[in-house]
Amino acid sequence: MTDAERPYHSPLREAQAGQTRVHIVETMIRLLAETGGVDFAVRKLAEAAGVSERTVYRYFPDREALLDAVNDHFGEVMSTGRREQELADLDELARFVPDVFGDFDQHAAATKAAFLINPDPARILPTQQRRTELMIDVCRRSFPDLPEADQRRLGQLVRTLTSTFSWLRMREEFDMMADESGELIGWVVECVTEEVRRTGRVGRSPDESS
Repeated sequence: MTDAERPYHSPLREAQAGQTRVHIVETMIRLLAETGGVDFAVRKLAEAAGVSERTVYRYFPDREALLDAVNDHFGEVMSTGRREQELADLDELARFVPDVFGDFDQHAAATKAAFLINPDPARILPTQQRRTELMIDVCRRSFPDLPEADQRRLGQLVRTLTSTFSWLRMREEFDMMADESGELIGWVVECVTEEVRRTGRVGRSPDESS
């Protein structure tokens, strides 16, 4: 192969391309957080990022690719995500919730953007599914003798309590920052855990429901 035939690689150009891609994603996050919706025009995104529409499409050929990049960015900046995978049981999770909500607060724009693109049932992303299964596994370790259905119900409840939805609702509707909302949700997880220990079940008994 001659020099003319060899593919040209420029580390500087590749670094600049990576920076441009990240800049577009971060601009998209800012716009989502500011507008509170996922209906956007690529033209407006390009203008806000200071690039051409063609440049946006070069990195993100369609809307789904751009939204997936926003979600990936959220996962990358959340420092608690890796630690969450090492939780031993629900007692440890209850103590850990303030750290999770603190992470949400520290990266508020990215967290809000990820929430906005994820509530649609048609967009249950692999990262969401993995976190749900992680919470179910924590509940299995905490209560190995519970029926499988109850372990899953408990995990789904805990997943909801510790979600970006809970953080965002408490922050924007009730004006609670992470130090307060995280402690409160952690307390709720403690209460639920103690109730399951006391009763040996998830939810009310048939007598209590009637």
